[in-house]
Amino acid sequence: MRAAHKVSAAAGGGWRETKARAATARDRTDLLLRENPVPAILGALTLGVALGLAIRYASSGEDKKIEAKPLLGNTQWGFLSLPFLWPFFRSLKEKYEDSTEAVKERASRYVKPVRKRWKEWAR
Repeated sequence: MRAAHKVSAAAGGGWRETKARAATARDRTDLLLRENPVPAILGALTLGVALGLAIRYASSGEDKKIEAKPLLGNTQWGFLSLPFLWPFFRSLKEKYEDSTEAVKERASRYVKPVRKRWKEWAR
């Protein structure tokens, strides 16, 4: 029992120390980024471009061409998606109709007074 308790206490102490170090590193990084935002952005951009180019040129070899093979022969499974999408399309249509009605109502509030003023001005 005592050995297990000692191991548990040591692991808990190590975890607390690791958390404290991580918090300190996070605070230092935050301070560094706030004091030097332009070099941080340029460094991140450079790193991203370098990684993108490395991935592009590493995978551009033509030595391995992979052919896509159907999972279960030549079966067309596209018809299964349509019934599941109908409720989604229906809700989109309802939302679209509601939004157009709302826009019409709002626009009519502003257009009607302008029309009246235009008619009076045009006389």
